[in-house]
Amino acid sequence: MGSATHLTHLPMLVVPALAGGAALARERRLRPPRDERMPGQSLWLLVLATVVAAVVHAMVAPEHFEESALYGGFFLATTVAGLGYAVWVLSRPTRTLYVAAVIANVSIVALWLTTRLIEVPVGPGVGETEPFGTLDIVASSAEVLCVVAAVVLLRTAVKKGTGTLVR
Repeated sequence: MGSATHLTHLPMLVVPALAGGAALARERRLRPPRDERMPGQSLWLLVLATVVAAVVHAMVAPEHFEESALYGGFFLATTVAGLGYAVWVLSRPTRTLYVAAVIANVSIVALWLTTRLIEVPVGPGVGETEPFGTLDIVASSAEVLCVVAAVVLLRTAVKKGTGTLVR
C-alpha cells in the first residue's frame, strides 16, 4: 500500500482529537451544576483509570521515541492529556468532560486494536501489525474502564435530572 492510501487513516486520529478538544474548550466556559461537584465512586474510577493509562503511556514513550518521533510524540501527548484530564475532571466534573472521556478513550482503543489486528496506519511501522503486550493490554483495559465509568456518570446525570447529556 502506498503512503497516500495510509493518509486515509489520518481522520481516525484527527477527528477524535478535534472533537475532544472542542468539547474541552467549550467546557472551560461552563460551570458544572452543584450536584456534579462531589466526586463519587464512578468519578474516582474514571480518574484512576485515566492515570493508569497515562502512566503506562509515559513508561513506553521513550522506546517509541527511539522508533519514531511521531510514535513517541503520540505517547507523550496521551500522557500529558491523560494526566491533565484526570486533574480537570476531578476538579470540575461535568457531562461534557465525560463525553470527552468516551470519545478520546474509544479512539485510542480503536487505534490500538487496529495496530494489533489490521496494521499500523502511519509511521515507520506502516503496514505491519504489532504484537499484544502486557503494558498495552493494561493501558487499553484502563481506557475501556474509563469509557465504562464515563458512561455510568453520564447515565447518572440524566437519571438525576441534571439536564441533557451534553451542555
